[in-house]
Amino acid sequence: SDLGTKFSAGWGTYYDAISLSMVTRQQDQTSFATFFPLAGPPIGPVETVFRVNEQSLQAPRYRSASVAAERKLPLAYYFKAEYVHRTGDRGFIFAPASDPGAPPGANVYELRNTRRDRYDAVDFSLRHTFAGQFEWFAGYTRSRTHTNAAVEYSLESPIFALQAPGPFAWDAPNRF
Repeated sequence: SDLGTKFSAGWGTYYDAISLSMVTRQQDQTSFATFFPLAGPPIGPVETVFRVNEQSLQAPRYRSASVAAERKLPLAYYFKAEYVHRTGDRGFIFAPASDPGAPPGANVYELRNTRRDRYDAVDFSLRHTFAGQFEWFAGYTRSRTHTNAAVEYSLESPIFALQAPGPFAWDAPNRF
């Protein structure tokens, strides 16, 4: 029969590249912010300082696993279902730190390997080729992302909030 099913699976571990902008952030600039409350005098300027101890860092590590099944249906349609699981640990994040040498009232952030990420997705697709050259495709993906460090501290985007877990900004759980 022309009907058949293909199964595939994969697993891997890889180490993420280190961005120079991440480890050189403290050498570059300092941010000063002034707050203007509705009542009372202005507060600030508040200095934001980034610190990096290169000897304490390791390369971020990610693990991926996937499993898929593809089935040829009647009339040359193909249906595919796939599950992808990805976890990351030792990811880089600037975390609030105490620094006795910092100016009084300064916000000090230290680069650490404490970020943990997770991505899970289930994907379904249906495709068909017409006249041997025109392809029709429809797909749906249900996914979820989560990290223990959703706040991205940087000089360009000064956020004065506690680090918190949550989804990534690019998380789109339903894609068609």
